[in-house]
Amino acid sequence: MSASPNPKTLWKYWDIIEKKIRDETVWLKATISTFFQEEKSAPIGCRECFLRQIAILIISGRVRAKEITKN
Repeated sequence: MSASPNPKTLWKYWDIIEKKIRDETVWLKATISTFFQEEKSAPIGCRECFLRQIAILIISGRVRAKEITKN
């Protein structure tokens, strides 16, 4: 069983974590096509929120992402 991270340690590095999330969000915006800015049927509601959730999953290591290019 792994120990939970110390909340004080997480706050200490919050700016670094937020920068990583922003960087991933920028990469996701450039890499994948998503819905319009406001999508009524989307479970999360907006493109930014949707991409942020994906970025958090990538940063946390729960999912991996690869850049795929087509020639």
